[in-house]
Amino acid sequence: MYVCGVDAGATKTDCAISSSQGALVARWSGGPALMLAGDEFAAVIAGTVDRCCASASLPASAIQVIAVGLAGVDTADRHDHATAVLSAALSGSSVIVENDASVALDAATATRPAAVVMAGTGSIGYGEDAGGRPLRVGGWGHVLGDEGSGHAIGVAACAAVLKAFDGRAADTMLTNEVREHFSLKDVRELLGLTERFVLEPSAAASFAPTVIRLAQDGDGTAKQIVECAANHLVDHARRLIDALQLERHGLLMLGGGLLANSEYYTELVVAGITAERPSVTIGSFDLPPVGGAVLKALRRLPERDQGYLRATLMRGFGASRADQAYA
Repeated sequence: MYVCGVDAGATKTDCAISSSQGALVARWSGGPALMLAGDEFAAVIAGTVDRCCASASLPASAIQVIAVGLAGVDTADRHDHATAVLSAALSGSSVIVENDASVALDAATATRPAAVVMAGTGSIGYGEDAGGRPLRVGGWGHVLGDEGSGHAIGVAACAAVLKAFDGRAADTMLTNEVREHFSLKDVRELLGLTERFVLEPSAAASFAPTVIRLAQDGDGTAKQIVECAANHLVDHARRLIDALQLERHGLLMLGGGLLANSEYYTELVVAGITAERPSVTIGSFDLPPVGGAVLKALRRLPERDQGYLRATLMRGFGASRADQAYA
């Protein structure tokens, strides 16, 4: 008997399969899966699950439960729609659909109250009190929110380049970097990327690591953008800390690819949080987010020791911790 967990994101779809006892047997990554692009996300997830099964020489019929962490399923209508579409694409398995931040919190810790602040292509803050009641902060998508995310940083940098071109802002090293990154002859060609940035948020987010590097190197414009982004994540954290009383008896974790891959950006966020809420404990993730999805799938099976399953999964994922963030 096997279960499958999926962490579907704007950059990649991470899939893992474990036995009913929590032993990790396969892991596979596919392309981005977003509800924004219509129902194509279901085909991406189904294809990734199929390839993960094949890598372990397992038939799809061997998977009893599949839990999917997916952004954008916060309303009942969107959750029901995603569940229906995925159930059709993953026929033969029982399908669980959860917000990706909820899956990330399960991956981060078994402790409650606790919260995570995630920053990758998008951003969100999510926590649960001692009784498991949820609190969500931000994560309203790259058009209306996702402050502090890779997309937000990338878009802000492109806007700053155009302001510098107009003479409305100081010259910045971002100008040459943005031309090279997006293969532009002239920065005015950024206008042609507007629709792509809306439909493919990872495109703008791909420029964020360069912006962070230039900020670290001392470019004034890049530094201002990155510090502003970090302050937004500090705002997310402050709301979660206060509402869930995490300074007294809880944990806060930082995660997501942008934070995981930038020590400089993480240090800015941590410094901001500790300056405002010095007593809060900032911890590290037990598991990558896909591990939280596996745990949700395992909970659907009867009479399983959750502590044992978590410890077993931690051993299994121990060799692939590169996508986790540490405070």
